[in-house]
Amino acid sequence: MLLLLLFFILNLQNNLYSQTLPDKQFYKHMEGNINFNIKITADLSSINSKIQGYYYYYFNENKDNNYFIYYGQTIPLQGIINENGDIELAEFNGKGSIFKGNFTSKNKIEGNWKKSESDKKLSFELIEKYPDGTMQFEVYYLRSECRLVEEKNSPVASLELALFDPNNYPDKNISDSVKNIITRNFFGKNFLQTHPDSMLTKKEEQYFKLYIKSNQDIYDGGNSFNWEKIKLMNIRYNQDFILSLEYQDYGYTGGAHGIEVNKFNVIDLKNGNIITIDDIFEDGYKPKLTKILNQKLRELYLIQPEENLKDAGFFVDKVEPNNNFYINKDGIGFYYNSYEIAPYSNGHTDIFISFEDVEDILKNVGSIKRITIVN
Repeated sequence: MLLLLLFFILNLQNNLYSQTLPDKQFYKHMEGNINFNIKITADLSSINSKIQGYYYYYFNENKDNNYFIYYGQTIPLQGIINENGDIELAEFNGKGSIFKGNFTSKNKIEGNWKKSESDKKLSFELIEKYPDGTMQFEVYYLRSECRLVEEKNSPVASLELALFDPNNYPDKNISDSVKNIITRNFFGKNFLQTHPDSMLTKKEEQYFKLYIKSNQDIYDGGNSFNWEKIKLMNIRYNQDFILSLEYQDYGYTGGAHGIEVNKFNVIDLKNGNIITIDDIFEDGYKPKLTKILNQKLRELYLIQPEENLKDAGFFVDKVEPNNNFYINKDGIGFYYNSYEIAPYSNGHTDIFISFEDVEDILKNVGSIKRITIVN
């Protein structure tokens, strides 16, 4: 009887403990503060114990008033979470401020923030919240491997997928529209939309079937037949009825290196439609926007005004705006994958333009105005 009682108590304690921890894979839109004078908003995604996301903050220099001023910078975060809910997040790939804390419940993080190792620690708190104009997501994750042949040292194809699925949005039509957009971009135009777990399993089946079909008949030993596929998602912005989604796609099927392609959707959560570049800027915007893009590119790569871009290693004389862009609190980032405007050795090209830089060609009405008015 005593042993049964002890078992019951230990089991109850374990259940209560597990209820304070988030799922292993999650997306959370969180709001909170650092100390008394900094309000922060963060979008955090955890996939296989690794966390990435973005945050921005409002600063109040006087604790006696409640007036907060937006700092004007969206900051990337990367870090880890362990099985106990302990979390560590660093800015700019470990070169900036650090958050260290713990999930004290499934939707709350508490801990300390410091700007550098030598600085004083300040307490912080983040709570999962979804105010009007934000969308919740469930994260579905699959990771598996397939051997090419039944041999000990067989080559292997590995697959890792993380799919975000809209959840609990007040308008089901808009939620369904976002789901359709994600399905098309994550799986392809003609992929049958079912439950997220079923779609991931179907993608797994298709990928491994292609791997075996492409390699089994020509396999002659060695590891050069290894394949790898990683497709993940991330959220760049989720507020003011604007959702900025990122799809990170890496594939290796042999050769010197794999190929990484990042694509973006910006969606209006008032109607469920994709926002295009023409929805953001006034008619006749292209010459001015192109000029700013090229100025920013030259600043980014330290290219002198008189130097031709082709002489600097690019494929083009000038960079044109495209529809592969993301939005955050501060502006618009135009993203060019490897081989689009520059060789693989250059990597991707990410040109960010602040709203302030293009305010004279931004439309005075529409989706983006919701962000710029708040700024």
